[in-house]
Amino acid sequence: MVKVRYTGLGDPKGAFDALRPFRDELVRMSGRYFPFGPEYLVILQVKQALDRAAAHFTGDPTFYGGKIKPEPGPTERVLEPRDNEGAADGAAKPDVGSG
Repeated sequence: MVKVRYTGLGDPKGAFDALRPFRDELVRMSGRYFPFGPEYLVILQVKQALDRAAAHFTGDPTFYGGKIKPEPGPTERVLEPRDNEGAADGAAKPDVGSG
């Protein structure tokens, strides 16, 4: 196997470690906005892009401390949460599996 060298980044771990305060600020900023609102989603995209770039250049998918979830492929289904319609008194029905 051939080792890939990135000539533009002499020390990729050092370069992305220097961006850690920026990433931490993105996490703090995301808490100031309504979840899944437009501002929150933009900040989330920037954070995810930084996480993926760090994983790519450093070879460590958990460089910033979390595991990067792969994007769903064209044949994978993304499951949505089920509605709890018909629950008595507005209480949520337990999600009972068929197992």
